[in-house]
Amino acid sequence: DQATTYQEVYPALLTALATTRDVDLQASCLLALAKIGPPPEAISKALELPPLAEALLPFIRAANERVRDLAVLSLGISGDASVAPLLASIARDQPEGRKAIRGGKIDRRTRAFAAHALGLLGASTPRRAERALIEHELRLIAAENHDKADLVVAAVIAPGWCPLPVQVQPPGEQI
Repeated sequence: DQATTYQEVYPALLTALATTRDVDLQASCLLALAKIGPPPEAISKALELPPLAEALLPFIRAANERVRDLAVLSLGISGDASVAPLLASIARDQPEGRKAIRGGKIDRRTRAFAAHALGLLGASTPRRAERALIEHELRLIAAENHDKADLVVAAVIAPGWCPLPVQVQPPGEQI
């Protein structure tokens, strides 16, 4: 149940993530935390749990490529739309993204994972404005990287995870 998940499992995963140097365990913890998702506000306050993004963000600076890429992807899986601008900045290799990662040019693999993460965010948000921003960023990523197949593919596939906008038909009109 939800209480057990956030009272026992979530804190255990946070502890394991913070204390292990084992790459496989870090990767597993990142994905598990993301799949569980952020705790509801009332539970978070009652148990004094850190925000999920706060727990995941340090790992986007990891020296290990696998951990770094899974941390980026986990931000998208988590469904926290507040990280969309950061993910877009990483995918587009912009200064904010570079600073968040490790400084310097961001490798294409991590950028592609950030594009996929944006698509996952778009799939989880019910807000049209957030989905529109994500889709706009993905179009920019594809346009700016036309010569980099992995980024173009990620940017083209990712919007497929976003629900199509619901179009309301005015009464009396036919399709």
